[in-house]
Amino acid sequence: GRLMSGRERERLQMEARLKEYREQAAAYKKQIDRLLRASGRRTASGVRAERLQMQVNRWTESVQDLIERVNLLRQDAVIARDMRRVPAAIAELETRLAAETDETVRAQLAQTLNNRRQQLESLRELQATIRRAEVQIESTLSMLGTIYSQLLTGQSTRHVADYNRLAAGVDEEVQRLQDHLEALREVRLGG
Repeated sequence: GRLMSGRERERLQMEARLKEYREQAAAYKKQIDRLLRASGRRTASGVRAERLQMQVNRWTESVQDLIERVNLLRQDAVIARDMRRVPAAIAELETRLAAETDETVRAQLAQTLNNRRQQLESLRELQATIRRAEVQIESTLSMLGTIYSQLLTGQSTRHVADYNRLAAGVDEEVQRLQDHLEALREVRLGG
């Protein structure tokens, strides 16, 4: 078969990684649920276990949601095409602008060049946000993994529930990323 391009290879690796993240999140959720159900007999501990379970559910949903959004944006053919074409279009417009003598045409070229530069800036911002979302997914998964191993080693839900402080930060960051991805998606679709 034909050789795979670096970009294709990268896309396939990312798809595989996102699939792995999805499976990991589901596995942690299932196991943590099981452990919390088993430990949640006593009243005070039971309340904490229930709270932790709700948090784990929320994180798992957030991770799944971020994975879906990242996946959609990573597979978006228009974004991929624009990332390839816009820098070349900017270079071409700069060359044409430098050679153009007609003032009206120069003004139009300058405006078009400005629009293309803004488009490139938006694309770069989108790429950076996608990378941040991927890091957040990994971070949240590692937190779920830590909670799971703490529960497995018999640490009380009181100790595990210290994650409530961390949880607020995670929830906030996940929400910020989702808002940002949504805003960027709207900008791109509207543009």
